[in-house]
Amino acid sequence: MKITIEIPDEELRECVKDAVVKKILENNTWGSGREFRREYREIIKELIYQPDIKQGIIDSVTDKAAEEIRKKGMPVLMEKLIKGS
Repeated sequence: MKITIEIPDEELRECVKDAVVKKILENNTWGSGREFRREYREIIKELIYQPDIKQGIIDSVTDKAAEEIRKKGMPVLMEKLIKGS
């Protein structure tokens, strides 16, 4: 007999992540849950402040902001120009 089960990758990732966090907290190698979150926050902060990653984030956000300004600001600008003429 052969049984095949389809499990989405994202669901597997979440389960593995939850299991790892649970084991770390059970073993108490990181202190408390608060200590674990603080360590996680510091690692993320280190990653974000690496020059190449930081520049990539800035470029991405700047492009998205310019796109939003074009989408929402241009109709208002055109309306003002039409009313003014």
